[in-house]
This record gives sequence, C-alpha cells and structure tokens, in this order.
Amino acid sequence: MNDNIIFVFPGQGVQNFGMGAEIWRDFAVARYAYQEVSAAFGQDVANISFGSRGGELNQPENAAVAIFANSIAVARVIEAEFNKPLYEIAYAITGHSMGQYSALCCAGSLDVMSAVQLLKKRSYYMYKKSPDNAGMMVVIGIDKDKLQNIIDTLSPIGFAQIANINADNQFVVSGYNNVLDELKKILVGQRVKLVRRMNVAYPAHCALMKDAEQEMRTDIRDVKIQSPKTKWFSNHVADVVSDPEQIRDMLCSQLTHGVRWAEIVKKFPSHNIKYAYELGAGRTLMGLINRANVGCAAKNTAQSVDLKVVLKDISDLMLKTR
Repeated sequence: MNDNIIFVFPGQGVQNFGMGAEIWRDFAVARYAYQEVSAAFGQDVANISFGSRGGELNQPENAAVAIFANSIAVARVIEAEFNKPLYEIAYAITGHSMGQYSALCCAGSLDVMSAVQLLKKRSYYMYKKSPDNAGMMVVIGIDKDKLQNIIDTLSPIGFAQIANINADNQFVVSGYNNVLDELKKILVGQRVKLVRRMNVAYPAHCALMKDAEQEMRTDIRDVKIQSPKTKWFSNHVADVVSDPEQIRDMLCSQLTHGVRWAEIVKKFPSHNIKYAYELGAGRTLMGLINRANVGCAAKNTAQSVDLKVVLKDISDLMLKTR
C-alpha cells in the first residue's frame, strides 16, 4: 500500500469490565480466539473480562491476559474478513508496554501459548518483585526537561524515573511513593494540567524492576521467538527491530526502561504511515496518535461498530491500491 497501515495494541491500564463483550457476541472467530487464549491461560478469559468473574479482572495476571485476548480477538476478525494474516495487511505493528506481546503475536513472532505464559510471568514478577512502597503517576501539561529537573531535585529523598513518554507533554513517572507524593505537590503548585496517581502497586518501566527483569530473562531463555513478518517497533529503542535475540533482550529490558511511545509516533511520516488502528480495549493510543499531528489518522476497535468502520476502511484502502 502507498498509504501505509500500522496496527497498534494497548497495554495494561485500559482494562474495564465488559471489554470485548460485543466483539465476542458478534463474531464467531472472536469467540474462537478467546477459547484459544483461555486454553493457554488455564482460565476462562471471557468470564473474567465480561462474565460472572469480572471482580477478578484487575488482578495483574488476569488484566494482562484479558487485554491480550481482546486484542487477538479483534485481530482474528480482521484476518478472517480479508483471508490473510494481519502481518500481510500491516506495513508495521507495535504495542504500548504489554501490548508489545500482542503485536509480536500478530506479527508471527510469538505464538499465543508463549505470549500468554510470558504475560502471566511478567505480571507476577512486576507485582511480587517490586518494592512495597512504590507506584506510578500520570503527568500532563509539562515538558520533559522541566519534569526531569524537578525529579532530579527530589533525588535526596528517594528514586523516581520518567517511565512512559506518551506525548511531548504527557508522561508516566514511576518511583517510591514518598517521591511521587512530593512531586505531585510541586506540580499541583505549578498548576500543571493533570497530576494523578495510578491505581497500581508497582513502579513499571524503571530501575526498581531490576529483580523482575532478571526473572524474565531466565524464563524467556528457551521461548521460541521468530523474526516479525512485518515491521515491529520496539518501545525500548523507538525503532524497528527484527532480530529475534534483540527482541528477547528488549522484552526483558522493557521492565526497567521507559516506553518511548511519542518517539515511535514521530517516525510515522518517514515510513509514510497514514492510518493507525488500535486493536482492543480503550481509545488511548488512538488519541495520542491523532493529537501528535504526524499526518496519520487513527481509529479504535473498542466496540463492534468501531471495528466495522475499521474493516470498511481497510477494504477501501485495498481497493484503492489494486
């Protein structure tokens, strides 16, 4: 295609009770996808996502696998509609944080069983191997250098790190709770647009996750990883990576390094990426891409009506390039 498509996959935090229910109801192939993920997980993921066990959704392992299942179900609907794998439709694929696993699965790099097992372990280690007195905070309305300078002034009282760079003025900071509390006071005093503590009990994507990273390095050692069959953007280096051993390393180092989402999106013009489709729950990545002003129109697939619009879009693009 001359106007290239990228499929993007959301990460942890987008989970909400009921996500994926419409897709599961309206598309048989989506139900098969949930069954496949459930078999790999050893639990009924649909029931956790939108059934009687919904109260368990926010448990870290359940949330990660439920988000993954939703994304894979949407991908399978698109594949069935056009009778080809997602990587033959996409010029590129990427994900945000744990969405990298969904992306690699749809790029033909990881199989469903391996992805689910790694997500289970990743979630477990992030929760169990991090300090008890740490967490994460969203900050919107300040530039990166200024935010980093404030964090530096707080280093005498403890550790914090910019974990996610989602846009030029939108970040997630991970660190010890006392540092995040002081940082919040300073930013609120400066009337920053939004400062909000996240409802998570671990400091993802920062140096405090070093023990979790080491555990993942042991577990991923024997997992089969193939070269992606389309371009895959890594969160770690904010660029295309294809070597399986580099991917293996980056899935581990991702735990202690930030998500460089804004940098990935800024590279869309150089790849002539004009259309982005967020596969799965939420609309966060769609919003970030549309607001980035990089000449790329983004849409989501959170509900059946949204997915049907995306299917029509892709069909029109395919007709245009024949």
